[in-house]
Amino acid sequence: MTLKQEAFNFIDTQKSAVLGTLMDGHPYGSIVPFVRHENKIIIYISTLAQHYKNIVSNSKTSFTLYDSSKENPQSEKRICLMGEAKIHQGDFKYQDLYFEQFPNSKNFSNTHGFYFCEITISQAHFIQGFGKINWLDLN
Repeated sequence: MTLKQEAFNFIDTQKSAVLGTLMDGHPYGSIVPFVRHENKIIIYISTLAQHYKNIVSNSKTSFTLYDSSKENPQSEKRICLMGEAKIHQGDFKYQDLYFEQFPNSKNFSNTHGFYFCEITISQAHFIQGFGKINWLDLN
């Protein structure tokens, strides 16, 4: 198995992550549920959310995943994905994929201006455990 395959396998075991956006030049983190489609992360966000506003101002994002169920997450696999976000207003191509994983999110469809957001991953910092650190190009 390649490192890229191992990274995608790890990402697919998680259901939420910390989305990093920029707000007034400072990092801003928020927990979001997500699905992966190829080298893209798909989230469903409201226009009311601060991270939505931040993405509109600056599309650069990070996306940090780790297994919080582990006793010592720093000794376990974790990954930080970096990429560009694009909000899809009126485009529902990820609807079936996302709602299959998060069926309760369908209830948000008619409220608070929810839209799908696609984060195209360009690179990743993948830590497989202590001392096993790799930068990956995920294009």
